[in-house]
Amino acid sequence: MDVKETVKSVGYGILGIGILVGFFIIALIFIEGGVWVSEKILPILNKVLIFVILINVLILGPLSIGKKTIYISFFGFQISSYIFGATLWFMGLISAYYLWGVGAIII
Repeated sequence: MDVKETVKSVGYGILGIGILVGFFIIALIFIEGGVWVSEKILPILNKVLIFVILINVLILGPLSIGKKTIYISFFGFQISSYIFGATLWFMGLISAYYLWGVGAIII
């Protein structure tokens, strides 16, 4: 193996390590940003969640009984599931971040 190939191999190794560190830094930025967004949006989502639960129980539940209105109920429940999912995801992110830190979220 000559010197030129050795330098080339070392250069590729350094490039690979640099890319790995770059991905790690980007992940940290996204996690910190996600926690910041979660802290800002979660109080709003909690209020919306109470409203959505009331709509599900009082309006969409009875609509799911009839054959003609079952599709309205289906789409309403589907939209509300996205709100439930977003709230759960933000709560889970904040809980994991404050209990275990960034390392647990990355893992």
